[in-house]
Amino acid sequence: MKINLKKSESFYLIFIGFGVFFSFILLLSIPSLFNYEKIKSKIINQIESDYSINASEISEINYRFFPSPHLVLNNFKLKLNETDEQPISNVTEAKLFISVFKLYNAKQIFTKKLLIQNQNFTFTKNSINSLLNHLYKTKNKNIVIKKSNFFFKDNQNEITTISPVQNIEYKINNKSNNKKIRLNGNIFDTDYKLIWEKNFNKPKISSMNLKFNNPNLYFQNELIIDPDTKFKKGNLKIKFLSNNFKFIYDYNGHKLNFKTENEFNDKFHSDGYLIFKPFYFDINAKANNHKIQYLIKSILYNLFNYKNDIHPNLSGDLKINFEKIQNAYLKSGYIKLNFDDSKITIKDNHLDIRNIGKLISNDNLFYEENGELYFVSEIIIQIDNQSEFYRRFSIPKSKRVNLENIYVILQNNLDKDYYSISNFKINNTKGINFNLNEIHSLEKIDFNNLQQFRNIILDEFNKN
Repeated sequence: MKINLKKSESFYLIFIGFGVFFSFILLLSIPSLFNYEKIKSKIINQIESDYSINASEISEINYRFFPSPHLVLNNFKLKLNETDEQPISNVTEAKLFISVFKLYNAKQIFTKKLLIQNQNFTFTKNSINSLLNHLYKTKNKNIVIKKSNFFFKDNQNEITTISPVQNIEYKINNKSNNKKIRLNGNIFDTDYKLIWEKNFNKPKISSMNLKFNNPNLYFQNELIIDPDTKFKKGNLKIKFLSNNFKFIYDYNGHKLNFKTENEFNDKFHSDGYLIFKPFYFDINAKANNHKIQYLIKSILYNLFNYKNDIHPNLSGDLKINFEKIQNAYLKSGYIKLNFDDSKITIKDNHLDIRNIGKLISNDNLFYEENGELYFVSEIIIQIDNQSEFYRRFSIPKSKRVNLENIYVILQNNLDKDYYSISNFKINNTKGINFNLNEIHSLEKIDFNNLQQFRNIILDEFNKN
């Protein structure tokens, strides 16, 4: 009798369990019978209220309860601002997660999250301004975007950048009043992660962390905006491989001023400004305590790669100062690069030779031969201290002259890191017609270390 009673109780509990489960399923599925066409305007208004975006011309709305109750919104135009001329996306489908119990109560719409997936978003200058306004001024519930593409257009309506996005989560915490974006995406075939934050209790301040995986590059920025004057100032920290940099900057809507602080890195410093209309920059940089081979290769490779491939609107001057050079002969110097008419040219330069004088490059060119890259330069060595020059290079007294300068053609194989000298002239700066045919016709003397270089100089003086 006890056994039968236990079986009866088990069956009764299972029956109640199934009853509760199917009742709950029925409760969740009943909203699928509602006519959402009649409350479409209410749904659109609620989206605008909760997410500060405009979703217009929704063609169809359906209810689904799995995995949690939500409305499926089909074929609508998405704008960040109702007054924007063009939508940022023509969304084919989005999911609006809701409270089903509020829906029963006079068909009120209480939203929890807006999910948009597998869509394309297009941004122009105007819509980017709307996006910035949305970031800094609006409060919104959770917006999630997954597996979508972001397109950016220029003023000529041409697509300049495409960024696939795996995941974006964009919301405000009502308790802390903190607004945050978390983004995982890819740009220029490089994966990146971005976190942007702003607390409305401190409305002037926002922060951003941006990390690229390959190359290993990290940006941390804190920005302060004066809401009355729109004046901006900030701190930018950059981590690249084993190097750390910190910049402080300010922006008045027309001109950006910046400089580095030596808190993290004493090998690099820069300061200058950028003007945006028309675009122009003037930047002074300092590279301290580097090997001359590293400086030469870094500058020349970049100069070769980009010398005729600069954006036509990019205009300005970049001066790179070298201090405390790690070299037995050279101690300091600079190179000034000019960016104009889609080209980079060397505007001015010199290297200080320890206790002797200075080295100046008057003209230069690149060429490729047998798959290797060469840099050729017309060099003038100005002699300020003859005695030190003759001592350092062990020139016999019988071969010494009243030395003012030396003219030479210096050629550098950038791939194999060796050099050659040709057309060695003493107290003569006229040189040759500097072109590739003339240079190839010259007899060259190769060297790849300082001792060989000293021997070449000694031999040239012994010829006189």
